[in-house]
This record gives sequence, structure tokens and C-alpha cells, in this order.
Amino acid sequence: MRLFLQRSGAAAVTVCAAALNAASPLLHWPYLLVPVIGSLSLLLISAGLKDPFALQVSIIVFLITWNGLFWNPHWPFPLLVPLALYFLAVLATGGLRRNALWLRAGRPDRLTWVFSAFIVLVSSAGLISWFFLFRPDLTKWLRAVPDFGPVLLVPTGIGFAVLNAALEESVYRGIVMQGLDAAFGAGWLSVILQAVPFGAMHIHGIPNGGAGVVMAVIYGLMLGFIRRRSRGMLAPFVTHVFADMVIFFILVAWAR
Repeated sequence: MRLFLQRSGAAAVTVCAAALNAASPLLHWPYLLVPVIGSLSLLLISAGLKDPFALQVSIIVFLITWNGLFWNPHWPFPLLVPLALYFLAVLATGGLRRNALWLRAGRPDRLTWVFSAFIVLVSSAGLISWFFLFRPDLTKWLRAVPDFGPVLLVPTGIGFAVLNAALEESVYRGIVMQGLDAAFGAGWLSVILQAVPFGAMHIHGIPNGGAGVVMAVIYGLMLGFIRRRSRGMLAPFVTHVFADMVIFFILVAWAR
């Protein structure tokens, strides 16, 4: 009975943490205090439950929420500081370190790479279509693009794509999806649930707005499928890098 209650509590904490993570980008002060206080409460509850997977989700959601409250970070790398602090916590705690099982490359086969290539094509076409259909105001993001000149343009784009993909994949297809798998089993429910906060995060990103959220949720589902099929992070990471390169060069084209 005790084990059942522990597992049920861990599942509830994981789902609530994912829900708070999805709600945070949609809220403004003072309503932002709800996920801020909620994430702290879930962190304390998960620590009491001593479930390493729910605790990892609670830690990253807590860090993302509080980082957004105090620093109000903007694209392109709002997850950098929270993820760095998460890794410090994992490295300092033996139980978390042993259960950071999401840090695996996996074994993507040939068909997985075919799916990845298809997702890259579909997502790139979707981004370009969004750009031409909605003509979004990209001014604030253009300020984040350094003017290194044509010689460093390609390596800058690759660097942005690699870092941004690594951050987002680590959080959503890594930490969050691992927690959901532990709560509900490695089925499709966790693939669906991890895509929701990933999509909500893009309300102020690229693509943005309501259409951007829907597109990002669909993209998160596709990346979750690749993550599930390959049983690791390499294939979704590589797929994500190519999509982010498209975003970077859309910004460059807009600036010119």
C-alpha cells in the first residue's frame, strides 16, 4: 500500500509539474505567482516522496519558473541557467545522478533516420509557411542575432542550433519525458504530455502566438516519437538542430 501511494504521489507530482510548466509562459504578474509557489510546493513534496524521477522534473520546473520570475529571460536561451543548475544538483546528489537515465544516445536505426529526415522537411516547410503567412514581428529576436558578418554566419547559425536544441531536448524529451515514463510507463501518454509544455513555451518564441503553440506541440509529438523509437536523445537532438538552423536563417533573411 505504501509503495502504491508513493508511486501515485510521484505520478501526480510529475503531471502537476508539467502542467505548471505549460501554464507559466501564458501567465503574467501577479498570476505568475501560482506556478512559482506551486513549483516550490511540488519540489518539497517530491523530495519527501524520495522518487528520483519526479524529483528531477520538479527541480527543472522549479528552476525554470523561478528563473523566469526574477530574470525574465528572453529567447534564444531561457533554459540555459535552469539546466545548468539542474546538472549541478544531479552531480551533487548520488540518487539523482544514478537515475538521470535520459542521458543516453540510444540506438537509432536506418528507419529512425528516415523519419527524422521527414520531420526536418515537414517542420522546415511549416516554419517557412508560418513566416510568409503571418509575417510576424521578429524585431526583438533580431536584436539577439550578432552581426558577425558573412564569414561567421554559418558557424554562428550552427552554434545557435546546437545549443538551443540541446537545451530544449534535455528538458522536454529528456527530464520531463523520463519522469512521465516513470509515472505512466513508456507509452504514448508521456509522449503526448511532454509535448504540451514544450508547445506552450513557444508562445513568445519562434514560431509564436497561438499558431506557434499548436505547431510546437505537433513538433514536440514528432520529436517524442523519435525519442521513443530510438530509445535515446541523439536522434531527436539531431532532428531539432536542423529545424533551429531554419529558424536562424529565417531571422537572417528578415534582417536583410
